[in-house]
Amino acid sequence: MSLQLIGAGWGRTGTVSLRSALAILGYTPHHMSEVFAHPEQAELFVQAADDPAFDWQRIYADYTATLDWPGCAFWRELADAYPEAKVLLSVRDPAEWFDSYSGTIYRPVALGWTDDPTGSWNDMARRVIVERSLGGEPHDRRHVIDAFRRHNDAVRATIAPERLLVHRVDQGWKPLCEFLGQPVPDQPFPHLNTRGTWE
Repeated sequence: MSLQLIGAGWGRTGTVSLRSALAILGYTPHHMSEVFAHPEQAELFVQAADDPAFDWQRIYADYTATLDWPGCAFWRELADAYPEAKVLLSVRDPAEWFDSYSGTIYRPVALGWTDDPTGSWNDMARRVIVERSLGGEPHDRRHVIDAFRRHNDAVRATIAPERLLVHRVDQGWKPLCEFLGQPVPDQPFPHLNTRGTWE
């Protein structure tokens, strides 16, 4: 398989809902949950951070789409490595995004995941999320929101409009399916992993 869709949106922008939606549409999406299921991938993402010539098939051979971290931190590299793939930028209001981030993934990302016996996930989170995405500062609200805005602006400015969909999950199926050339499924768009249900 080869990547057909590159998710450039950060975690807490509806990526779990999009993972389910893409699976309904027949994709095999990669998401942070896959790194938990396959811990060896954490080390591969750290290697990718150090190697401009990294072979992305070492991670994505069995997937047709990416979402969430750690993949979204490498959106430029993936867009170059898979020139036929489309790019999906999932977005939300920056202040709302920060509140969701701080109430869920902030602690494991910024302070370390306590259930990481080898330390490989924490190393990956530090190198790929904290350093590469958040500019080394995962705590300060203004800094993190600015990093979020700069990331989204960079994706919009870099990816050709015909190759890019900027999507909010509350927009549902229609823009996503039109972008992917797929019929709209006869079921509600998934709405999963809200802050209140996050563990």
